[in-house]
Amino acid sequence: MKSIFQNDFDAVSRFDYKVFIKNFREICMNHNTKCYIGTEKSPCYRDKLKTYDGKDTKLGCLIEIPLADTRHDYVLTRGSHTHRQILNDIPYTKDIVQILTELNGFDFVIVCVYCENFTKVAYFNPADVMSGIKEQNIKVYDLFDYYYKPTLDNLDIVKNEDGESYTFNFKCEF
Repeated sequence: MKSIFQNDFDAVSRFDYKVFIKNFREICMNHNTKCYIGTEKSPCYRDKLKTYDGKDTKLGCLIEIPLADTRHDYVLTRGSHTHRQILNDIPYTKDIVQILTELNGFDFVIVCVYCENFTKVAYFNPADVMSGIKEQNIKVYDLFDYYYKPTLDNLDIVKNEDGESYTFNFKCEF
């Protein structure tokens, strides 16, 4: 329980957009490279695909993004305009869109954002990501951050009446 909470707490309190994009790019490009480059022990994705009988077999990339809660309070920036908004998804940014277009080793990309209470899925053709953005009515921002970043100083942990579970309350002064 403590490690689950600590991971969620750290993900929000230590979030840095530039680090997020760097890691997202690195992971995506690593898989994109494996579409065409492999080893004898681990053949590339395209070579593995050839072993299947279907002629219309497509190679897809599933990007899973787990969230701790169903709704997040974000600060979203587009141009010179910054605003606060609660979303039950990750905000798509120009950087994310660019990375999706660079996944040209795949025939399609599925971005799946999920938590315990919901799943949100978006489908993209890497050759025409902007069409997918428009068709799915996805807004694209320049960058995002969490509106409220918790610290241990503003966290109140209360043991519930069942004696086994806890409630975590963030003391907020907005």
